[in-house]
Amino acid sequence: MTLNFALGVGITVDPKELRRFFSPDAFLIKLTPMNPTIRASENGYVDESDPALRLKMKAEDFRNVGYEVIESIGELEENAIGSNCGQYLARLGESHLTIGNAYSYSGRILSSNDL
Repeated sequence: MTLNFALGVGITVDPKELRRFFSPDAFLIKLTPMNPTIRASENGYVDESDPALRLKMKAEDFRNVGYEVIESIGELEENAIGSNCGQYLARLGESHLTIGNAYSYSGRILSSNDL
């Protein structure tokens, strides 16, 4: 079975404590960085530093106590497009926040002629 965790600023996941309740023989860990959404930013979970590096460090902590770990880092371009979360359209119109590179995609729009 898989235990999934979205890691963000201020979210504490202690591998040693988790191991007390969930055996590495029966569970594996999946870690993903918190998507830089408007709601996550409003709640202080988004950090502009390197979320992939923090995820790798936490993954190593889990491996050190015996867990198999999946590091699930999506395409960073999804953050710019805003396709990383279904809340995008509803929240974008309500918010005046800017979140680094999130929701800033300026790539070319494809038409059916491009397919």
